[in-house]
Amino acid sequence: MGRNAIYCGGAGNGSAAKICNNLAMGVSMAGVSEALALGQSLGITATALTRILNSSSARCWSSTVQDEKICTILRVILTLVLVVFAAQMFYEKEMTQHGSDTYNPVPGVMEGVPASKNYDGGFATKFMAKDLNFATASANEVDLTCPLASQARDIYTELCKEGHDSEDFSCIFRYYYSGKDEV
Repeated sequence: MGRNAIYCGGAGNGSAAKICNNLAMGVSMAGVSEALALGQSLGITATALTRILNSSSARCWSSTVQDEKICTILRVILTLVLVVFAAQMFYEKEMTQHGSDTYNPVPGVMEGVPASKNYDGGFATKFMAKDLNFATASANEVDLTCPLASQARDIYTELCKEGHDSEDFSCIFRYYYSGKDEV
């Protein structure tokens, strides 16, 4: 159980928050799994790649789990890592400027991040689309299926076609969830 109690509103909102948390955790776990599987297929050990992920912009609960059984499951599941490598140096610089190791795609949640500056600055959507193209091409070369990478590539490519190519890649939030900005 969690250590923090955070008021979410009326009856049932706590359950809704739990569902949302688990959705984010599930997608995060799938992404980390894809990244580890692709990294291994490209010749990087899961241990080395985990150290890289945990010291860069991909750090998350799913990548910091220490239980060996869970780490083994992570190694087996699926694929996605080149995006992390391409954006790593940029994020280290960007996060240093913000004085934080966090990033949020929702306008109004955090000051100073691209989402709160109308997605100005940050890591351009066109570069994310390019990096996801590299990730899926690399996965194809080693006969590895990466459904999350492929779908993300398609989404970011569409965002570029819609004119969001120079905006920070977190603009995906507003594009798909318009009206959900933090108030």
